[in-house]
Amino acid sequence: MAPSDANRQEEMFKIVESYYQSGLSQPAYCRQQGLNKSTFLYWIKKYRKEKQNDFLPLQVNAAKTTFNLELDLPNGIKIRIEG
Repeated sequence: MAPSDANRQEEMFKIVESYYQSGLSQPAYCRQQGLNKSTFLYWIKKYRKEKQNDFLPLQVNAAKTTFNLELDLPNGIKIRIEG
């Protein structure tokens, strides 16, 4: 990736992260920021593809019979696992 391409990707990824934190719908965010919706959707897909490998594996000790796990994500989503 050329330096200008890397800079563009970094810039667009910051915009995508800003969108996720905004709480707005995609059309509303694009209107507010003056973004082309098709281009924005392209960058969201590219961002998701690149960031999908950021997950760490969860290992559960089989010796325990019960467990509770709650994750609070930056975008406001909560994931609760009870067992």
